[in-house]
Amino acid sequence: MKKSKIWKKLIEIIGVVIVVVVLLFISRNINEYSVDNYQKQFERDDSGVIVGLNWFNLSGNNGEAVVLIHGLTDSPGNMRDFAEFFNKGGYSVYVPLLPGHATSVQDLDNKKYGDWYREVEKTFENINENKVYLVGYSLGGLLALDLASKKEVEGVIIINAPIKIKNRYVPFIPFIKLAENYHMKNKERIEKLRGNQLTIPYNAFSLNSVLELLRGINNLDLDKIEEPILIIQGIDDDVVDRDSAIIIYDKVGSEKKELLFLEDSTHEIIANYEDSYNKILEFISSS
Repeated sequence: MKKSKIWKKLIEIIGVVIVVVVLLFISRNINEYSVDNYQKQFERDDSGVIVGLNWFNLSGNNGEAVVLIHGLTDSPGNMRDFAEFFNKGGYSVYVPLLPGHATSVQDLDNKKYGDWYREVEKTFENINENKVYLVGYSLGGLLALDLASKKEVEGVIIINAPIKIKNRYVPFIPFIKLAENYHMKNKERIEKLRGNQLTIPYNAFSLNSVLELLRGINNLDLDKIEEPILIIQGIDDDVVDRDSAIIIYDKVGSEKKELLFLEDSTHEIIANYEDSYNKILEFISSS
């Protein structure tokens, strides 16, 4: 009788395991299909990059340069207005495409933090101008901080750079990955960004890319940054905790440092962006 009960229990456990495995398999495939289906709407160039979203440079005439670095799942295409603003002020502007971006979410899934850093470093090392400023948004801000801790630049400007992330599920990503490789973005959020004329080539985050972002945060040496720095943080940012800006401000070794909180600004959308652009240009001019 006892052996019979043990075998019955074992069969039940095996049955549950099989059901769970099948459900995980279905979940991962639905997840993959949703990502693929969305990405089919974008036209691509011969290199596989979505048309209009590749890297670009703008030549200036004042002998100074700005490296403009986009965020996670974003692209240079959404930084063009920002780049043209600097360029009108005489600055040469370099806008690299971080590996795994503006191609496919699956491509992003295979990239490491080091791949992103090396692309920014390569851009920096190929600049001929005498003075170079780093301007980074979100992941781009993290990369700007990392590069400034290792290289000599004239100044650093970061916008919504992550040190603390608000999402409470981040610590559980290794377990979530059993069911999905990609976390779908909110549809209403995507439509809102499109209403602000922002191109959203990815409708999902690669969970691996979030882990790589965390790797970059954990390896950051803020105390080695001594360049003038302007730290900008949106008050209504629902991705990056506003304490990130305070932590950066407190830990950097810069003598000249400014902290600016923007009212009515989210992670992706800066309210009254022209005022913010002018503030950045003023900071650069005085550095």
